[in-house]
Amino acid sequence: MPSRNSLTESMLCISFESEFRFSNEELDQLSPPSGFSFTPQGHFILSDDFNHRIQIYDGDQLIKSFGQKGKENGQFYYPKGIAVDVNGSIYVADSWNHRIQKFDSQGNHQKTFGSCGEGKNQLNEPYDIIIDSSGNILVVERYNHRLQWFSPEGESLGWIGQRGTVLEERLAYFYETSASLLSTPVFEF
Repeated sequence: MPSRNSLTESMLCISFESEFRFSNEELDQLSPPSGFSFTPQGHFILSDDFNHRIQIYDGDQLIKSFGQKGKENGQFYYPKGIAVDVNGSIYVADSWNHRIQKFDSQGNHQKTFGSCGEGKNQLNEPYDIIIDSSGNILVVERYNHRLQWFSPEGESLGWIGQRGTVLEERLAYFYETSASLLSTPVFEF
């Protein structure tokens, strides 16, 4: 059964296909959204994945757009998940830049944390973000196959999970290699 988020994203894609795309496609129109959230004021925020930007809507009216393709602060390389804290700060999983970026409610860059890797304070394709009631940031890492927690200041508080071995176990079977040489799966995305 599809998850609640995947159903919601599917419904959003259908809605945005009819609401925000037009027959004469232009470069400034929305690409497939890859993440969404709501501000405390009720504005709707989307990750515009292929256009490497964030869009903020009030109803069906675009009120703010920020970002472009790149590696500098305030730029994105396939932004995915978005979360908004109680103060209205926007956190973006800057997936292919392997980092999290924090912006104020107007889209002004405030902080960047994370770098590509498998260790503490490192990320490998962050895919989604949740902010808990204490302000800690939970990041889903696609290629590290783990969930990593960060403080509101962007310091790693630890993680659970590791790269699973389901695919490797199947390959071991196919090539008649002992499965005991592989660790047991934890997370396999």
